[in-house]
Amino acid sequence: MQRWFMSVFVVAASVGLCQLAGAESLTTADKKSIDITYYPAPAERAPVVILIPDTRCDRSAFQKLPSQLQKAGFAVVAMDLRYKALMAGTRNRAEAIRTLQSQDTYAPVTHDLKAVLD
Repeated sequence: MQRWFMSVFVVAASVGLCQLAGAESLTTADKKSIDITYYPAPAERAPVVILIPDTRCDRSAFQKLPSQLQKAGFAVVAMDLRYKALMAGTRNRAEAIRTLQSQDTYAPVTHDLKAVLD
């Protein structure tokens, strides 16, 4: 059985995502497109949980977690990383590591996460 690493961030207050509903694409400051799914909170000004998958999977890996968090009172954003398609094209773990190492590994934080927060 493989284990996947997933990051979870809780943002203290709603961050202007109320206009989103369902699957969306966001454009980052460096003009990359990232896919997200937004699950609105059941009440206004709820905390927001941002779910970030491992580089080897996408936001669908969270399965039932977003709806469970939503039922618990959170707004939830499940996002894909910018390198999802690039990593999916690799044939093995060694190639995936080389491919990822050749990329700007700070971009998912400095641009992708910022696009979700904005």
